[in-house]
Amino acid sequence: MSAHPAFPNHVFDGLGTEPLVHEERIGGMVMVAEKRSESGPITLLTAGASKPSTDSGEAVELAVEVPDG
Repeated sequence: MSAHPAFPNHVFDGLGTEPLVHEERIGGMVMVAEKRSESGPITLLTAGASKPSTDSGEAVELAVEVPDG
């Protein structure tokens, strides 16, 4: 688990299992957390993707659900 578990804990509290936080950061600052539910898809979320500026000026994070395998 990451040294800063507040983000994945907040996002994943409702799913009933512990998140897995990948220690390797994308670009040195973007954290990826995943949640594997028993009978559902894998949910992946970013934390830190909102730090770099975007063309629109908006801060964004990413989330995606994918089937296991």
